[in-house]
Amino acid sequence: MQSQGSYEIDADEDGVTINLADILLFESGNAQLSGEGLERLQRLAPVLKAGRYPITVEGHTDSTPIHNDKYPSNWELSAARASQVVRYLVSQGLAPDRFMAVGYADTRPAELGNSPQARSANRRVHLRLKLPQ
Repeated sequence: MQSQGSYEIDADEDGVTINLADILLFESGNAQLSGEGLERLQRLAPVLKAGRYPITVEGHTDSTPIHNDKYPSNWELSAARASQVVRYLVSQGLAPDRFMAVGYADTRPAELGNSPQARSANRRVHLRLKLPQ
C-alpha cells in the first residue's frame, strides 16, 4: 500500500483502492461529511471524474457498538457514510451510474484487536476503482 498524504492507495489485479481514514471525513458516530472531508473529496473528485470506471464506495466501522436514534447499529452508520461519499462525488459531476455504496460495519477489519490503533485502522472508507483489464 502506498501513502499519498492523507490517502493510502493500493493496486491489484482488480483495480485500485483508495483508503480514507474516517477521521479525515467524519466526526465520531456521524455520517455527515466534515469540512476537512469535503475538502479532501473535492480534491479527489477531478481525478475520479477523468475516468469512466465503476467505483464501489465501502464504509467500515470498528467493533465498538453504536446505538442512537439515527444509527441503530454499525451497519447503518457504515452504509450512511458510504452513501454520503457517493452523494458528494455525484454533486461534483461524477456520473451516478458509476457508483455502488456498501456498508460492511465491522465485518472486514483492517487490523484485528480492540486496541485504539486497531479501532482507528478499522474506521475507514474505501473507494474501489475497477479498472479495465
